[in-house]
Amino acid sequence: MRVDMGQEPDDALSFDWDRYPELAMEWEEHEPRFQGDWEKQFPHGPAWAKISDYHRYGFAGRRLFPDDPREDVIHRIHRGYERGEWDTRDPWPLIESALRAGWEEAGAG
Repeated sequence: MRVDMGQEPDDALSFDWDRYPELAMEWEEHEPRFQGDWEKQFPHGPAWAKISDYHRYGFAGRRLFPDDPREDVIHRIHRGYERGEWDTRDPWPLIESALRAGWEEAGAG
């Protein structure tokens, strides 16, 4: 079941958290565990504060589009990144690793 109100996804994906308050609250509820898992996996960084938004996007992507392949969702997020829809100078490989971690966490329950 799609949670995006039946709309077909754009080729570029970005998130309006005001539109998905339950999803934002769910991620915030689990954030301390996500942070702990990230810091265990990457004790030398990058720091959670630097990647937490990207992790949240990966988490949200899986929750919003559970039937879509991970690579498709990440590709659509990347299109938004390429178009400058995010205010970031972070390199894509850093962002992508956090997206993947968020995606996996959303699948874990």
